[in-house]
Amino acid sequence: MNIGNAFRKLGVAAIAAFPILVAAAPSATSSYVTDVQNSYVQDQTSEGIRQVNMISCFMSAMKPSAMVNQGNYLALVDETKCDANRDSASNSGSSNSGSNASQYVTATLNSSRASNSDPMIVKTWVDESDNGNQQTIYVHTSASVAPSAGNPYGQFRLDYCGVAQGTSACMVNGYIDASSSGLSYYETESGGGGGPRTIAMTLNASGITSGSGRMSIAQSGGGGSADYTFAYNSQYFRRSDGTADQCFSRDASDAGTGFSVWRYGLYDATDGSRITRNSGFPIEYTSGGTAYHGYLGYWGLWLPQEVMSSVTTGSTVKKVDYNGGAATATSYTLVKGSGKLTKYTKGTKTLAEIDQIRFMFFASANSGPAGLSPYNQGTSYEAYWDNTNKRFAITGKQSCGGSGCNMVSFTEVATANSYWSTNYAFGLFGWSQALGGEVFVATGALANDGSNAASLAVTYRTQDLVYPSQYAGIGNLGCIADCPTANGIAALVAGSAQTPFGTTAGNYAPTAAGSLVTYTLDATTGNLQDGTTAAVSAASASLTGQFQWGIRSGKLFPASQAGVVDSADGAADNSYRVSSVDALNIYYVWETGPNAWNQFSAAKDSGGNFVTFDAPLQVNFTVPSGAAYGSYAGTTIVMQYNGFGDLFGIPGKCVSMITNDPVSCDTQNARYVPEFIVPFDQTAGKVTNGSTTYLVKWLDREIRLAKKNVSVCSGAGLNLPSGIGLPTSAGLKDPSNASSDVYIGVKPVVTDAPRVIHGEVKY
Repeated sequence: MNIGNAFRKLGVAAIAAFPILVAAAPSATSSYVTDVQNSYVQDQTSEGIRQVNMISCFMSAMKPSAMVNQGNYLALVDETKCDANRDSASNSGSSNSGSNASQYVTATLNSSRASNSDPMIVKTWVDESDNGNQQTIYVHTSASVAPSAGNPYGQFRLDYCGVAQGTSACMVNGYIDASSSGLSYYETESGGGGGPRTIAMTLNASGITSGSGRMSIAQSGGGGSADYTFAYNSQYFRRSDGTADQCFSRDASDAGTGFSVWRYGLYDATDGSRITRNSGFPIEYTSGGTAYHGYLGYWGLWLPQEVMSSVTTGSTVKKVDYNGGAATATSYTLVKGSGKLTKYTKGTKTLAEIDQIRFMFFASANSGPAGLSPYNQGTSYEAYWDNTNKRFAITGKQSCGGSGCNMVSFTEVATANSYWSTNYAFGLFGWSQALGGEVFVATGALANDGSNAASLAVTYRTQDLVYPSQYAGIGNLGCIADCPTANGIAALVAGSAQTPFGTTAGNYAPTAAGSLVTYTLDATTGNLQDGTTAAVSAASASLTGQFQWGIRSGKLFPASQAGVVDSADGAADNSYRVSSVDALNIYYVWETGPNAWNQFSAAKDSGGNFVTFDAPLQVNFTVPSGAAYGSYAGTTIVMQYNGFGDLFGIPGKCVSMITNDPVSCDTQNARYVPEFIVPFDQTAGKVTNGSTTYLVKWLDREIRLAKKNVSVCSGAGLNLPSGIGLPTSAGLKDPSNASSDVYIGVKPVVTDAPRVIHGEVKY
């Protein structure tokens, strides 16, 4: 039996089952056809079972059913792919490098079965770090019946306990008990962001077509509590929290049904094979006699937080290679810088070609366009070019608070082209997810009637990591605006400055050559050095506020290109402007900070050569026509492909967790999700890179049910249950306690290389 599949059917994720139609593909046996697609329902009650979903993902990724009676083994699970708390947009929608870095959790397992008539017993020890706090999660699983149409959960019992390092009590303790009559789930957590919390759920179901249940969430410390009852039949799903009675359609083809995709695969358009990228590899690092498992790739180095500080340039890491059913380790020398340098290479489109594509811009003008009130200089606004009416429209602004930044939508404000050509005469700088990142529009030349949109230049930039071995070919660098220095970073950390940029913060005024901030590149350490030869480093700094995710410089240009920058404004007069840097085909940005993705990390082989990784593959996607694609229908966006399962760059929107309807992102209970999905279709679901075409297939899909009037559910005979009891703490067991009948014992020591890496059995 496949215990992973059983776990993936847990909880509300199983309240809707939809057939998956496989379209014709290059070959009936190709990966494009045979790769499995999974659909999960997202509902307001899903918040209560996020731990269940996390456990189900972990168990599936550790493949215990494939390792029965093969002894103790290690498995690596990519936590970023099992984060039940993430927004659906985090994978397919985000282009932040940190969000795409793999973060592996190490688990030790033993899967056994005495005979074909006995249950499969899985003992699992998961080592996890939560904000530097180490804990071991003990899990005991007994599974005896596989899932089926009449018994969607199979028959299994799973007990778990999370124990913090140096303690013996369960910080979190729970169980899942499934049988042919349904499923019970109970969990108690002693602390967390919202205080102590208890969740209990009963799901009565004998099949996938109908059932009912109840869920109760009790949380102190301002976390909120709720009690839901729900029911479903073959057509509808209904739930109530005692105040709001909601009805939803279970028909995936309903026009109101929403979809988000967590993972996509990219395939060869001719033979349907998977497109792979050399984006990184798992590593082993030994410290204090303990072997730690991590990942080294294009986005940097990841290791458990407790050992990251001990990893320095010169440390030895081992890459594990799997060949011929065995694992061999090769040693590499680590090179670790305090920051990283990224190269930005120019691409071009016309203003007409980015019709309807949203972008963000930083308001630097002294006053806003007519109709935009209030206007706040320094705020980021959302806008797009309307090629039909030949004008820009502003549709929202960014609002930041203690919980982060959100886009606040408002009724769009149509603007006069003269506003942009006058107030942004040197050009409009922006950022667009749909165009792959930074954008520059030559608004100074925009005609009042917009008639030159088909020829007006819009530039965007693709990104590549720079290795220290490439520094010699770059030479010294100059900076005009937002130029960090060692002293500037020290002042920021000390609280005596608000930015690390000194007088160059937000500097858009002409700058003389003698006032440029200059840097040198140290190929030995990988660091950027300021004019005092001090490293521009915040690797060990404690950063907060707008810099908590790291410090990024302004645009850096090679000293050899100073003449081009000087004359780009029309005169070689020893006057440098930020906008003039965009005249260069290539410029650079330095990033530094305490996070792994803020720092350069790479490995050298025994010959002293860097092991290089593939940058994300830039692909173009022509969005199909139709209401499902909103304002992006018919446009072309730029997406990035890190490797199999990791295609991202779709613009986002917000929906209500309660109703699934689109809402402003500053609305309570709003979730950020991708604006649309790439369809699984050989015609509409394809992307291109130059003359090469690839096919796209969604792998993990979220379904948000279409909301209906409650009378629709009532008319279909679907009523809410009453009198459903809930599981209690009396059913709790502790697999970390030697006196418990589910005790799994002390974690065994396994020195072999991991045998499973996020669902893939290596040997």
